[in-house]
Amino acid sequence: MTAACGSKTEPPPVASRAEEEVAHDLVKTAEALVNQPPEPIPAATKQAAVDPKALLGTWNIRHIVYIQDGKPRPPEQPIVEGAWTFEDGGRFVKKGGNEAEGTFVLTADGLVISAFGTVEYSLDKLTATELVVTQMITENMGSTTVLDRVP
Repeated sequence: MTAACGSKTEPPPVASRAEEEVAHDLVKTAEALVNQPPEPIPAATKQAAVDPKALLGTWNIRHIVYIQDGKPRPPEQPIVEGAWTFEDGGRFVKKGGNEAEGTFVLTADGLVISAFGTVEYSLDKLTATELVVTQMITENMGSTTVLDRVP
């Protein structure tokens, strides 16, 4: 039918050998990063730890607010439903999307999770039913994650 209309269809682009090698290297690097053991949480953070009892349990991600140029964007639902679980003894498990296992430490004003490297969150809110944490990648860019406790 396209030939009758006079339009030509072009074959899909073919990746060069070099592009295939670069893509393969990227996948191998990502796999190596994901499969390495989590970094230890710094001793100073562990010394500042508070009782994590209020945090223990499983929390579903309600939404994420991305911060761009220092301004929060509208809340976004996660592409894949996810949950964070905090266990007694400092074990952390993230399910959904990029799954991870590691450790955590709760401090008076923050939450430090070591799973894909060590990530420091400010503790914006922690109630019996809601957890709100913010991670800043740079001074003007980051994200706030809002989670609901699973009953």
